[in-house]
Amino acid sequence: MGVKDFLSNLLGKAKETATIAMDKAEDLAEKASAEIKETAAELKEKAEVGYEKAKDWSAEAIEEAKETATELKSKAEVGIEKAKEWSAEAIDEVKETASEISTKASTMADSAIEKAKEMGSEVVQETKEFAAKTSETVGNITSEITEKGKELLSDKKDDSKPV
Repeated sequence: MGVKDFLSNLLGKAKETATIAMDKAEDLAEKASAEIKETAAELKEKAEVGYEKAKDWSAEAIEEAKETATELKSKAEVGIEKAKEWSAEAIDEVKETASEISTKASTMADSAIEKAKEMGSEVVQETKEFAAKTSETVGNITSEITEKGKELLSDKKDDSKPV
């Protein structure tokens, strides 16, 4: 009965360890997801601010170009192009960063799940090996006790014979 309790406790601990590892993997995934959302929101906000600044600057440049001459108008158009390119690059960077973070979070979660599976498998294997050794040891002890008992009984029979 002690072995059964031991094995039950051992398997319970293995299950508990696997559950803890899965919980940690879920927590990591949730944290990574929150960080992705936060980073994406920050980058989007920065892109919007940058776009608004570029838009404002473009409007001023266009107004100056209208007032001063063809040369200033040409410079304003160049400024508008740069602002568009910068905005497009900023948006591309936001998408790329969000994708990288998502990939890293997914990889971390997969790794944590795999480690939890490996740990559980190792505990089960070790438990099986321990159970087999325990069963063998108990069998050997039982055989020895049986043999000793037979010897003792045969010795008593010999003592009860008349001399």
